[in-house]
Amino acid sequence: MRRWVTVTMATALLVGAGTSAQAADDGWTPVPVQPFERAAGVVCDFAVKGDPIVADIKKRTLTRYPDGTVRSELWTGPLVYRVTNESTGAQTTLDGSSSAIITYNKDGSSKWYLSGPLGVAIPEGKSNLPRGLWQVDGPAYTLTLSATGFETLNKGPRTTTENICSRLDPLR
Repeated sequence: MRRWVTVTMATALLVGAGTSAQAADDGWTPVPVQPFERAAGVVCDFAVKGDPIVADIKKRTLTRYPDGTVRSELWTGPLVYRVTNESTGAQTTLDGSSSAIITYNKDGSSKWYLSGPLGVAIPEGKSNLPRGLWQVDGPAYTLTLSATGFETLNKGPRTTTENICSRLDPLR
């Protein structure tokens, strides 16, 4: 079973990507991108919604297991969400335009080797990051998703993180 990070790129935000379209002749497959909503207290103290304003994510299979299932993929393309505080109407953007090589393990876990910006929605107790709607960026970092859904961000020396809930709540 594959898990998608909850935001903007895959489970995006890592938000669930759903089914993919037919592969193009060049081997790339478009990845559908959906709006997302999170209730108050899930990632921010207030309800948030995200609407894609730029979305052209595509993926390509790199390797397969002997049984034909995907072992690794390359994901790339621009992805930007307009994120809104549902209580105040305050808005900001969340960029998920990173490039990633993703390796899928037979136990349902995966590891994302990333470069560039990624948005990640983290509920309480589901990551080594605290609860929040995170903008992560850097030239080289990894995100490991366990088979149980726990997300571990391994930051590189120039990786930055910002909880954008604070951008959406001017009283913080």
